[in-house]
Amino acid sequence: MRPSACCRLILIALPVLLLAQVRVSATEYRGGSAASVKTWSARNYDDVKALASPKVIYFYDLDIYRNNFAEKMEGKDWLGNEDVQAALKKFSRFKVRYDGLEARGWPKELREHSKNGASVLLMSSDNLMLVWFDRQTAADLMTPERFMAAAKQIEEYDKSHKVEKEKDAPKEKDKDKDKVAAKGDDLKIKGIAQPGEDKPKDDKKATPIATKRPSGPADE
Repeated sequence: MRPSACCRLILIALPVLLLAQVRVSATEYRGGSAASVKTWSARNYDDVKALASPKVIYFYDLDIYRNNFAEKMEGKDWLGNEDVQAALKKFSRFKVRYDGLEARGWPKELREHSKNGASVLLMSSDNLMLVWFDRQTAADLMTPERFMAAAKQIEEYDKSHKVEKEKDAPKEKDKDKDKVAAKGDDLKIKGIAQPGEDKPKDDKKATPIATKRPSGPADE
């Protein structure tokens, strides 16, 4: 084959190969690759549950070559929506692979929601209120407006339950009083006079009056 013919063959084949490569790239979509969720961290289950904040967890099946549902969830009409992104700033944001190989400890029943696709879980600060969006969710509910309404429900739940938690927990002022009183008791053990009291004549004869205070209710 003459050199000129060989060059012509290469020039013809090159665009064909480039077109084929572009076509392959266009048909592949792996979950978790969009900008809307790419920066979300992968954390272990126990670590996430321990956080005292509302959470949003994105589950996705990385093994699906063309994950259409993940593409929809991560796109500009859902998690990529500007209003949704603004609403989620109040939430701790995480992502979890369906195979459970990256973030450890996530129960299978939670990861199952993303099998062959993807799912989103909104979780209250106390981990008791859960709202799911997955392949079983009706199409008319898969909108930014519905998602933001669900996020608002989580926020309202947290506010109402925060009030109840504060009622049950000891007040900070009471804790400070206990600390001051305990400190005064420690001083009395050493025979040091307190305001309004006469100094003991003999430190050795000073009677210790400090007693061990019962612990207050543990914080939840």
